[in-house]
Amino acid sequence: MDMSQFDKDIPPPPPPEICPFSNEPLYVKEDRKTLSTESRDSDDSLVDIAMNKKDLLKEKNENTEIITKNLNNETFYIPNNEVKSYAPPIKIPKNFITNCVSTRTKNLPEGWKAIAHDSGHFVYLHLGTRVITYSKPFELKDGSARHHDTPLASIPCLEQKKHLEKMKQKQESGKLTDISEYEIISPEELKNYSTSLFEYETKYITKIDKNMPKSERKRKYADYFMTEDDDINEEEIPDHFPCKPKSGFPSNGHLINIECPGTYGKKARTVQFNPVGKSSTNILHEYVQRSMKTKVLYSEDQFDFDAYVFHCSCYLIINEIVKRNIINNERIIEKLGKIETRIYRDEEQIFIGKGKGKSKREAKLAAGVNSVKLFLEDLTFDDNGTCKAIGGKSIEESDIIQFFKSIDLEHAKLADLCEKSGQLTPNAILQIAIRNHPNAGTFKLQSDCQTTSHGRHIFSLSFGNLAVDYECKNKKEGKQVAAQKFIKLLHPECTTWGEIIEIYGTKSQSNKEAKLSAQKNVIKMASEYIEESKTKMKHSYEPNIRVLNALKEHHKKFYNEFSQDCIEQHINDIKRPILYPDIAAKASRKKEMEDPTSLWKNAL
Repeated sequence: MDMSQFDKDIPPPPPPEICPFSNEPLYVKEDRKTLSTESRDSDDSLVDIAMNKKDLLKEKNENTEIITKNLNNETFYIPNNEVKSYAPPIKIPKNFITNCVSTRTKNLPEGWKAIAHDSGHFVYLHLGTRVITYSKPFELKDGSARHHDTPLASIPCLEQKKHLEKMKQKQESGKLTDISEYEIISPEELKNYSTSLFEYETKYITKIDKNMPKSERKRKYADYFMTEDDDINEEEIPDHFPCKPKSGFPSNGHLINIECPGTYGKKARTVQFNPVGKSSTNILHEYVQRSMKTKVLYSEDQFDFDAYVFHCSCYLIINEIVKRNIINNERIIEKLGKIETRIYRDEEQIFIGKGKGKSKREAKLAAGVNSVKLFLEDLTFDDNGTCKAIGGKSIEESDIIQFFKSIDLEHAKLADLCEKSGQLTPNAILQIAIRNHPNAGTFKLQSDCQTTSHGRHIFSLSFGNLAVDYECKNKKEGKQVAAQKFIKLLHPECTTWGEIIEIYGTKSQSNKEAKLSAQKNVIKMASEYIEESKTKMKHSYEPNIRVLNALKEHHKKFYNEFSQDCIEQHINDIKRPILYPDIAAKASRKKEMEDPTSLWKNAL
C-alpha cells in the first residue's frame, strides 16, 4: 500500500484483524487476568515489576485486588494472595587465614590449580586426574627423586612456622626479610624438624651395583639390612659413592664411559659401552657417533709393489665438537704428529688413522685399531682386529657362563645383560642356531610385527612347524624376548642362558671361526701356488713349502695342546693283530668312556 496518499498528520488505518482468506483472527489478545508462561514459571518476575514500578502498584486489603499497568497502559488484575513476599538473602560463613604466606598460589606446575577450601587452607587440584593434595607441588626436573632438597613451600606447617618467626622478628626489630619462593631445606634439616612427631631408626646397607639382575639386587638389599646393635658401628657410606659387590655381574670394571655432549636442546649424558668382543671399526663408529656426533669415512688405496697390497685411511667430518676434542687437544695432536685435512664432497675432513693388509677387510680393521688407540689407549686387540680386554684385564669365559647359569632362559632383561658382558644377543644366537639347523635349507625363519589397537606390538617368529608370539610395548625388547622363547623351543633341555652360551657363545663361535679361517688360508695358499706354477711353468708335483709350513705349525699347536694326553709307544712294540675290528672298537670305546681324556671329549 502506498503510504504517500495519507497526510502526514493523519495516521494510517490499523491492519485488519481478520484474515480475508480464512476468516480467522490474525492477533489473539492476551487474557489480562492470565499470567504469561514466563511470569507463571518465575516467582520473582512479578516482584521485579512491582519493585521497579512502585507508582503503578496500589495496595489494598487482603480481599482486594492489585491493579498493575504496563507500558501500553493496559491494566491487569492480580489477587493479593498471589503476590509473594521477597525474603532477605541468606549469608554463609567463609573462612580465611589472615597470617598465611602470600606465595601459596604462585608458581604452580602445569596442570595444577590452587583452590580455597572451606577450612581456610589452600588445596591443590590436578586438573587431569582430579588428585588433591594439601602440600604445594613442585617440579623435580632433572633432580633425583630420592636425594633431592625439598622446597620449603611444599611443607605447609614448617613454612608457616618460619613465616611466624619472620613476623615476630618484624615486630621486635622493625625489619623483615621475606621468605623466598625458592627457599629449600636439606633432608637433614627436614629430619630434625620431623623428630618431634615421628620416630626414626637408622639402618646401614651396602650399596648394590645396579647392573645386577633385579631379583638378585632385591635379595642383596634384604640381606644387607642389619638390626643388631653390634653392626650399627659399621662405617657409613656417603651418598652416590661408587661401591661394588665382591661378586656379581662379570662385566664390572670392563665397561668404558662415553661422554655424550648435549645437542639440539638435549642434556649431556654418559653412556656405558662394553667393547670386549667387538671389532675395531664397530668400536670406532660407536665412540665417534656418540662423543663427537659425526661420521667416519674410509679411503682405500692399492699398491701392487708392497707386500701388504691394500691400504686404508680413516677420516672424520669436522664439526664444532671435533675441533674442540681433536684439533684443540694437544695430546691427540702429539700422537698424530700433524693435522692433515682434506675437502671431499664439499665437506672438510680430518685424518685420524691408517692401516694396511693383504685384503681390504684386513686393512680396514687395522686402520680402525690405529684410530681407536688415538682415543682409547687401554684397549687390547688381537690379530683379527677384535677387542680382547681393557687395560690388560680380560674376563674369564667360565665366570660368564657361571653367572648366566643363574639367569633364566626367558629373563626379560637378558639382552641388556648380554650386551654389557660382551656376549651375543638372543636374536644373534637364534640366527646361528637356525643356520646350523638340519632344516635350514628347507625352511626360512619368518618374522612379523603387528601393532594392536591399544598401542602394543605382537612379535611373531616361525620356522617350519615351530611358532612363537610375544606381546610387548617396545619392538626392540619384543624381538629379543621372542628369540629367547624360540631358542627354548629349539633346546627344551636347556633352562638357563649359561647352557646356551656353552653351545653358541662367543668363545665357541670364535673357535669355529678360527678353524674355518685356518682352513681357508691353507686352501688359498694351495690355489695361489697352483696359479703361480702355471705362470712359471713349474711341475705340479713339486712340494708347496708354504702349505707344508702351515700344516707343520698346526700340528705343533695340536701337540702342545694335547701332549699330556698322548701315550708314548715305541715303534718296535709288538701287538696282536685285530681280527674283529667292530668288536675291538666297541671294547675300546667302552674302556675309554670309563675315564675319558680331554682329547676323547673333544672328539665326541
